[in-house]
Amino acid sequence: MFKNTIDYQRTMKQSDYTESNIKIKEFEQSLTNLLTKEIKDRHQKERAFVKRLVKNIDSIFTFLYFEYVPSDNNGSERAIRNVKVKMKIFRQKTKLSNIFYHNLLKV
Repeated sequence: MFKNTIDYQRTMKQSDYTESNIKIKEFEQSLTNLLTKEIKDRHQKERAFVKRLVKNIDSIFTFLYFEYVPSDNNGSERAIRNVKVKMKIFRQKTKLSNIFYHNLLKV
C-alpha cells in the first residue's frame, strides 16, 4: 500500500495536492481499515508498530498534500551522515580531541 502511495505521488500534478483529492482519501481509508483490524493475535512488535502508526496517522501521508515534502527521509539522513561518522571516529580518540572537535563544530 505504501508503495502505491509513493507511485501515485510521482504521477501527481500540482493541482492534485488538495485536501479534496479522492485518491488520497482512498489511501487514508485503506490505511485506517488495515490498522483497525483485530490486533489480539498479532505479535508484540507488530502491535507496537501498529500503535505507533495509529498515533501518527495524521502525518503519514503528508507528502501527498504538499508538493515539496518528500516521501522518505533519505536526504536528511545523507545530510547528517558525515557529521555522525566523524563523531564516531573522534569518540574513539582521547577526550581532549573530542572536546576540540565539538568546539570546532560549533563554529
